[in-house]
Amino acid sequence: MSAEGPATRADLEAHLVTLGIRRGTYELFGAHAGGAIVLDHRAHGWVVFYSDRANESDLATFADEAEACAELLARVVSDEHTFFDLVAGPAPKVYADRAFDTWLATRGTSRSQIAPTDWKCNEVPWVEGPRCRRYYVRITTKRQLEQTN
Repeated sequence: MSAEGPATRADLEAHLVTLGIRRGTYELFGAHAGGAIVLDHRAHGWVVFYSDRANESDLATFADEAEACAELLARVVSDEHTFFDLVAGPAPKVYADRAFDTWLATRGTSRSQIAPTDWKCNEVPWVEGPRCRRYYVRITTKRQLEQTN
């Protein structure tokens, strides 16, 4: 990795893993993925775009790989959700709460012992009836918890 950032897809992949970016949010070899930022090398240059349902949007073209890597990195890290993994839910509130507390307990911790910025909770807005709750944990925190247990 250069001083300015990852210069190749291989360097970028390693950097994204170190940052704790959820794997499904990006694709480095041109595959169309649902809801992912994609980097591809084409005949006319390097491209970065958002792919959803085989559609490409927000397409940007670059002369070299390092510029394309910088663009993908900037896009991915600008979305806070890419740093988190789902660990409990979606489920009705009482079940999701219990599942999250159990997930934490099996790793030797509790909500009060991890930073409030390292976990989050939200309600699934598209479910009719009682809303379903989901819990997410920051990927780097999840790795630390799994290594200590």
